[in-house]
Amino acid sequence: MDLETGPITVEGWRISIEITTCARQSRSPPVDIAAFSIENYEMTTADRYLLDRAQISDVTTAFAIALDTRDWDLFRSLLADTVEIDYPDSVGVATFSAEELVATATGFFGRLDATQHISANHLIVIDGDKATCTSTLHAQHYLAAQIENPVQRQIGYYVNRLERRDTWRITHSQQRVSWQDGNRDVFLAAAGAFG
Repeated sequence: MDLETGPITVEGWRISIEITTCARQSRSPPVDIAAFSIENYEMTTADRYLLDRAQISDVTTAFAIALDTRDWDLFRSLLADTVEIDYPDSVGVATFSAEELVATATGFFGRLDATQHISANHLIVIDGDKATCTSTLHAQHYLAAQIENPVQRQIGYYVNRLERRDTWRITHSQQRVSWQDGNRDVFLAAAGAFG
């Protein structure tokens, strides 16, 4: 779908749309992500709430897409300068600078041939400039070298805490795996990036 980019004016509102094409894995199609802003419009409390919910959901969804497309610039843009991570099955519990977290993700996902992360059913609670988004987790990891069983899958949920800075950014990400199946060695091969 082709979207017109740049500013347009509708009933005195200046609406800007920017399309970013994400980097992609060799077998994946490019992904376009649209960001928009509205000027000269006085928002009601309900408008602000709905816009915040949409932006928080977009950040949460883009987090998963950035991992799968290996778009590390997009991934970095979603993070606060410091991020607390609670992923007990992979990196553990730690505080990272955004750059350290990008390097960590690059190492982990660089050991896999493909992934698919689905973050659905966003339950969003907003409190001023802070928010929590709880969502379901469906992560599939693929490693072709594991010929007989190249897929490992995790099911559970994410809890992301975000703060409004220049835009909504993730300050804390928690992953809880409820169950998993497939070849655990696929996941362990990627986790080998952590030594």
